[in-house]
Amino acid sequence: MESNLKQAERLLPAINSFKSPLAELQRSRLLARCSTADARSLVSHKLATRLQVLPLTIIKHQPDAALLTVAVPNSFSLQQLQELRFAVSDFEIEIEKMDDAAGLSRAIESAYLANTLAVADCRSAPEFLQRLLEYAISLNSSDLHIELRAHGLSCRVRVDGLLRELNELPAEPALAKGVIRKLKVLARLDLTVEGFPQEGAFTEHFLDSSRRIRLSVIPTTYGEKAVLRFLDGDQAAQHNSSSESFAALGLTEEQERTLRAYLGLDSGSIIVAGPTGCGKSTLLYSILRSLVGAMRNLVTIEDPVECRIAGVTQTEVNNKQGLDYATLLPAILRQDPDVLMIGEIREARSAEVALTAGLTGHLVLSTIHAANALEAIVRLRQIGVSSELIAASVKLLISMRLVGVNCPACVRSEPPTEALREAFQLNAESTIRTSPGCEECGQSGIMGRVGVFEFLKVSDTLRSAMASAGGAAVELSTLRELARENGYLSYAVEVRRRMIGGEVSPSSTLRALGLSPELFGYS
Repeated sequence: MESNLKQAERLLPAINSFKSPLAELQRSRLLARCSTADARSLVSHKLATRLQVLPLTIIKHQPDAALLTVAVPNSFSLQQLQELRFAVSDFEIEIEKMDDAAGLSRAIESAYLANTLAVADCRSAPEFLQRLLEYAISLNSSDLHIELRAHGLSCRVRVDGLLRELNELPAEPALAKGVIRKLKVLARLDLTVEGFPQEGAFTEHFLDSSRRIRLSVIPTTYGEKAVLRFLDGDQAAQHNSSSESFAALGLTEEQERTLRAYLGLDSGSIIVAGPTGCGKSTLLYSILRSLVGAMRNLVTIEDPVECRIAGVTQTEVNNKQGLDYATLLPAILRQDPDVLMIGEIREARSAEVALTAGLTGHLVLSTIHAANALEAIVRLRQIGVSSELIAASVKLLISMRLVGVNCPACVRSEPPTEALREAFQLNAESTIRTSPGCEECGQSGIMGRVGVFEFLKVSDTLRSAMASAGGAAVELSTLRELARENGYLSYAVEVRRRMIGGEVSPSSTLRALGLSPELFGYS
């Protein structure tokens, strides 16, 4: 295995050179891998966080002298350096300045949490669960699957949209059942119930930080399965400007200008569409942050509240107490909101109240599960919303996907397959970039994901077509033709552009478009 010193020497120049919207995530992951346990043992996590220093390696260049290399932000001051020297007085210090302070901060957190899963010596279920959570957080996982099976425990993490199996875990039945039980205690679920689905949430503390975790438990053949979703909680980057936030999501400059123009409206609805886990909530939270302080009353109804934002009044659905979207909405509208964010449009009653609010002096933000922006209109009709109300209230529809980005540590250029060249109309001299997988990306070839978007402005022509339809639904083909006349472009155009630019691989591109990579010669 490559030594950490050689790894650092090889990766640090590349880390500083990343300029893509996902540079922060890519840098932080690779940088965390360059940090050794011996180096971290010299600087406490508390001191490293306060000084914004990541210990990298220890180099013994003389029998009685050693050098500690550390990564620091460009703003690192002489006073900070003197404090670090006092803490590690037995070592000389060599600093590597990093351009991205936010990425460095994430790398410090990731490196100090965990870089390897060490559970073999765990004596109890709480200890095992703590190490498992720390490991999942260090990988920047979105989900953790814990399932009882015939011979013990199966654990998988979802990183960059892909599930990875964690091997060599203890198989003792008692420990496995204890993990599920501990999770239910943390989420305040009913311990006496094992044959019925339950949901809850809890906050877990990791060193000097905390994360909000949503828990779902269902009965299975061998017992129970728990799936944990790691939410932003209080970890939201409040210091980032909204432009930085939108760029990090993957919005183009033109898309950002369009979004900001519509956010300036004092009424109407903006709907974000896409499948589960595509980043709809993340986009809405970025929008809310951009509106904080704009002399507007911002109110949300969520199920659950995934990210707490200062300056926003957030309420949570509680079905056990009869507080669903339809019940909360009328009460919230009496709270004089300027901007109302509804976590998800699910059924006709809440959808009608929400869209009607967009007609009465409120800017409404919400999400809906639909394949694309055009089908979001069809989906609203399917759940019982009239075409007239959709036409009158909805101003902008956004659809999005998350596409896996090439791992910068193993990316390479190669000619496209003939099938890919024909499908995307590539030149014979064209090259594409792929990542076969390496240790840095967990052999997945992906390091981070970027959003690709399609914007559908509800033009007067489109609005008239829906309104004139009365109670009937407008054909999807008709909607598409009218939308294209107004400049509508499918997100497939943006995915193709990113593939040609080398940011995403053909496999990621094809999956985002709902196509099988194998049919085009890719795995």
